[in-house]
Amino acid sequence: MGILGYIFMALVFTIVVSTSLRIDFVLSWLISVNLVAFFVYRHDKKLAQQDKWRIAEKILLSLAWAGGTPGALLAMQKYRHKIHKREFLQRFRSIVILHLFLLAVLIYLIVSELNAIS
Repeated sequence: MGILGYIFMALVFTIVVSTSLRIDFVLSWLISVNLVAFFVYRHDKKLAQQDKWRIAEKILLSLAWAGGTPGALLAMQKYRHKIHKREFLQRFRSIVILHLFLLAVLIYLIVSELNAIS
């Protein structure tokens, strides 16, 4: 399955979760993409152990980029997957740094808005 298939799977799961649990779409997306990322990284590890055709690194990184960084990181640690691949880790860390920067900006904007209201 290609990246579009995995993203589609996360999107369908997001719609189901957001409508059935009545939670915000963004939160549903983050839950979904992290679950998909975790299981895709786990599946790739199993393929590696069986010496089978692997999931492309660009797909693994795309899932992290789409918001699945925590799920990907958890799978990487739990299954000890991709933890020795220097180039992959550099790209993954860049995604983590970008996400942390975006989170800091979001928190700043929320705090600024709350201060303006007060």
